[in-house]
Amino acid sequence: MPKIFWSSVAAKSRGSDVDDKALWLAELRETAGPKELIRRWKMLDVTEKSPQPLAELFEYGPLDGTHADAYVSAVGTGEPRELAESSGRFWTPGLLGAAWSEVLALRGAALEVALARDDGTSGRLVGCLSGEMHHARQDSGRYGSVFNGIVNAARLSLDNCVGSRSIGRVLLIDLDGDCAGGTASLIDGDSRIRLVDVAVSDRDAYSPTKNANLKIVADASCYLDVVRQALAGVPAEQYAGQLCIYSAGVDGAESAARGLPGLTAAILAERDRLVFSWCLKHRIRTAFLLGGGETSGAFPRESLVALHRQTIDIAGQLVTAK
Repeated sequence: MPKIFWSSVAAKSRGSDVDDKALWLAELRETAGPKELIRRWKMLDVTEKSPQPLAELFEYGPLDGTHADAYVSAVGTGEPRELAESSGRFWTPGLLGAAWSEVLALRGAALEVALARDDGTSGRLVGCLSGEMHHARQDSGRYGSVFNGIVNAARLSLDNCVGSRSIGRVLLIDLDGDCAGGTASLIDGDSRIRLVDVAVSDRDAYSPTKNANLKIVADASCYLDVVRQALAGVPAEQYAGQLCIYSAGVDGAESAARGLPGLTAAILAERDRLVFSWCLKHRIRTAFLLGGGETSGAFPRESLVALHRQTIDIAGQLVTAK
């Protein structure tokens, strides 16, 4: 199995699936493989409404450059309330800690694989149980995303890998059901980061840019072909030994609230095999997260967990095969 990082902090702000599903998946750790491969990543837990948590946040690793200080402050203090709740999550004193813990989990996974040695002692697939992060903008949250951990993890990897393990390029593969408009806005003009975005919903859509390409699929029978074409358009040789962050969302599944009819578990499984195999073939170090996915009457907890667990299992199969 690949190494998995997960957040031990769950937000109590609204009982969000974005927060809870990491814990639901972590409950499966006894059957996910050897215990030592599932790492509990200790997170910052903010419970006080005071300036101190913000100081601790920036001490742990700044979000400046990804998010404006005024927005981070609002998430920490609750003021102004409209900005603090711009993600759609109700503000509580624990919101900052919960959102930050998800960012830390992805940052940990990205650095783990980015700094891995090339002597075969460390795999090239590392995952985390963080949820949807791709909608947050520099100065606000959106659609449940408080912080954009994807962009923050990419920039951290670019800035902190040195010598023979340096990372000069990061490829973002976003296959959530929704579009990654927040991510596209944050990386606009940064030639070091490239976004490949295939969605099935036009929520958070944007106009393609030099380093962000968006395709919206309306027919499930074409979905895998569009993903293949998107990968074929990437100059893979430029990313050998570099980093890919893959958001394997399941909110496009046919039973999900904004899902695409006919987009079955089997198609999503083939999608994950396709992406992981492509990354391994081209020797691209890959950190994956379990992007979008929320429960509903037609898409219960068991279905959500099964699809996310499917992604983890496929990654494990491919790592074992290597």
